Amino acid sequence: MTHHPDPPVSIFHGRILDTPDDPFTGGELRAEECALAVHDGVITFRGPLAEAQHRHPGDEVIAVDGLLLPGLVDTHVHYPQPRIIGGLGMPLLQWLDRCALPEEARMADPAHAEAVAGEFVEGLIGAGTTTALVFGAHYAAATDALFLYAHGLGLLMRAGVVVADL
Repeated sequence: MTHHPDPPVSIFHGRILDTPDDPFTGGELRAEECALAVHDGVITFRGPLAEAQHRHPGDEVIAVDGLLLPGLVDTHVHYPQPRIIGGLGMPLLQWLDRCALPEEARMADPAHAEAVAGEFVEGLIGAGTTTALVFGAHYAAATDALFLYAHGLGLLMRAGVVVADL
């Protein structure tokens, strides 16, 4: 039997902003300099840097020049729409006819859907979004492309095919 060593632990050190307790029941924003030990994608320790290094001697310390934040959650986002962002300035029905529905119709082309899936998922991750509730496309193959891209990058997502008359 071959022994595979555990993946190394990464220790991130910097200013961390979080709310460990529910802010709707009295929890407050916590801002402090400390370390996070991450093992195989899971935070295993949060606390003083010296203690993290003592628990994980020899593992890499990554100094963060900025803020460490919990992943952001987007509870309402539309996969077919990244290329029409900014197409505003008109009533909703006019916007749907001129912008949203034509872009939705383009999602029938698998190459277009795959390209938009990449732009969409990369955009979410680039903004710090780690979890999303996504309104998918009207086409199953397009929504499949979205799932494949998101899965490949580790984004937690709930999505489905959107049903409507085009």
